[in-house]
Amino acid sequence: MLFASVLLIFSSCLKKETKTSTVATSETEKSMPNTLDELLQGDQPLVIDFYASWCGPCRQLAPIIDKLEEEFAGQVRFVRVDVDENPEEAQRYQVEAIPTLIFINHDAIADRKVGLIDENELQDALKQLLEY
Repeated sequence: MLFASVLLIFSSCLKKETKTSTVATSETEKSMPNTLDELLQGDQPLVIDFYASWCGPCRQLAPIIDKLEEEFAGQVRFVRVDVDENPEEAQRYQVEAIPTLIFINHDAIADRKVGLIDENELQDALKQLLEY
């Protein structure tokens, strides 16, 4: 299950320099919000995974996140943001290296992990996020 929850995609307007964000949802989550901002307004804590398809450590981290996404289902939402396709979001969250995980709860950044982390460290971070 490769992040069935959410994949953030941006489409640019031809006549304007601005970009509009939309969220592509899996078939199992038809009622998902349409933007990252809408996800941030939700009741559940949120983990944003900033990655790139060419990034080896990002690919190593993905199955760990997939596993913990199932374990924390209904408690934490996960979003993947491709930094190559969405440089504005990476800049907004001051992402300077990938993978970067941003943990958000109660409209505040509770934690940030940069680089490849193991399953136990991520699991501990998720438990702390729920207590934040």
